[in-house]
Amino acid sequence: MSPAFYLFALQPGDTAEAADTVFFEADYESLAKVLCRLFDMEYGAGGVRFTCKPAAEFPPEAHVLFAEALNWLQVYDEPDRHVYDPPPPEVMHQRAQYAVRAKSWAEILKAKHGTGSAAKPASDPADGKFPTMAPEDQRNGGLNLLLLLAQAYYALLENTVSCSCHALDLELNDSYLWTVAQMTNLLEKNQELQDFAPKFEPIFPDLYPSTIKDVEWEDMVASDAEGFLSAVQKYVHRKGAYPPEERSPARIFVELFRPAITTSIERATAYHQRMNEHMQKRLRAVSPSAKPPSPAPAAASNTAGAAVPINREVRAVHFEDFSGREFERLVLAYALRDGWPNAEWLGDAGADGGRDIWNKDESGKTSVMLCANFKNLTLAKVASDVKKLADGGAKPDQVIVVGGGKVSAGLREKIKAEASKQGFLNCSVWSGVELEERIRRKAEHLLERFCHGEPFPETRAELQKMAASEAGAKPVHAQSASSEYLDPDHLSDDAKRLLVEMSLAQDGSALRAKTHSGYGVTIGGREFVPDTMERRIEAKWERAFRELLKLGLIEATDSKGEILALTDSGYERADECGPTR
Repeated sequence: MSPAFYLFALQPGDTAEAADTVFFEADYESLAKVLCRLFDMEYGAGGVRFTCKPAAEFPPEAHVLFAEALNWLQVYDEPDRHVYDPPPPEVMHQRAQYAVRAKSWAEILKAKHGTGSAAKPASDPADGKFPTMAPEDQRNGGLNLLLLLAQAYYALLENTVSCSCHALDLELNDSYLWTVAQMTNLLEKNQELQDFAPKFEPIFPDLYPSTIKDVEWEDMVASDAEGFLSAVQKYVHRKGAYPPEERSPARIFVELFRPAITTSIERATAYHQRMNEHMQKRLRAVSPSAKPPSPAPAAASNTAGAAVPINREVRAVHFEDFSGREFERLVLAYALRDGWPNAEWLGDAGADGGRDIWNKDESGKTSVMLCANFKNLTLAKVASDVKKLADGGAKPDQVIVVGGGKVSAGLREKIKAEASKQGFLNCSVWSGVELEERIRRKAEHLLERFCHGEPFPETRAELQKMAASEAGAKPVHAQSASSEYLDPDHLSDDAKRLLVEMSLAQDGSALRAKTHSGYGVTIGGREFVPDTMERRIEAKWERAFRELLKLGLIEATDSKGEILALTDSGYERADECGPTR
């Protein structure tokens, strides 16, 4: 009697094992059963059922058809079925990929047991059953696998969500779904890991662009993702995990999953790099391709020194593109200029009790601003903040909900009703547009600093000092061409170098970005400042950018201030600083 076993992949609707469902022939029963369990774990969620049957149960003619089918699957072992002309049926190509994976897994299992290709493993008992892991192997193998899966889960989230732009990547999404499924399965079925807390719940159902496009890594995801990874790492150390010994059941168990985990991390890293490259292409597309023409001389005016009117399009500010912390700092800077001289930024220190910005005037009247920088403000978010405010014992005389995006009339009324229910009768709601117009009326220069990337002071005291220094002074929003031209020697050496490098680039632009890899600057498609985690280098070049922005030699061309392009005056100054272009 032949010891061989056939493996079958049954699609929904398939009722029997046949030549059109077979994909692998295993040498013995225990190997076949382990392979089936592995395929169920990795691919079973898609509705495919994996079974195995002894070869002895099939008649001779079936063996001929099975052998012929397996030979055809070897022909179609390339991952992309469209390289074949004509392409094989999708289901057949899928079975061919199962065959490739089964062969790889079988070789790993046999190598770990030190056996040949056709022999039964030396440790295989006489009853033909694959040896089950001892409790210690199950515990240690599960701990090692849990840490690897948690690392892959974190890498997938960070490398995708932190990108400035997104694209559909089915392979990346498949890796995310696989990682989530394996993590869930491991924590549910490994009896040695039942005391792990907290319960694992994936942050996203998938990594499709529509799911993550409005999500910010630092403010909305990083804390939960890092918290889970930290919890796993602490748990693994507390349970006393150690590297499994070579050829031990625990080592074999972990190694079966390692290739897919490695692939998941590689896909995430490649996606992040691809999105960065795409961002650079967008930079070249939206930036000027050549030096702008010099402005024509202004026509003579009847009034000496009169400014020449310029028609400019005023674009809406996209507050939702910025972090919650940056948004709160902007609102505080505005409040300090709009009759809230005693405003305190409680949200900066955390545990604010729902009070982001708090003020008490000379008469004793108290007011609070609740900042909610979301593209689409939700009642649940505001209701939670208002309830937190009430539960904290704070009873301000006035509550202002400040949103960064749109607020419908219906939502506005619901928010006021919710505030009234919690005892706050004087409640106002500002949408992003309303906030923008208020700032333009009182302190428009704040928007220029906000959008052009010039950092605000970090503390309330520094913000108050900045507001006081501006009091009574007329904000300067732009300089005339004559006052804009300064002696190049007045620029710092770093600003000069930056200006010349940008002028030599065909698009006259620079991309500055801060990602998980660090801070970096790209000019003309090459790395001007390679990614670095050193704060000193970042501060040095950010100071140069601020210097050029203040002088009007460069300008931001995107809402985040990451893409900066030379102005006409910038090109002229560059010619003064460096060699003639």
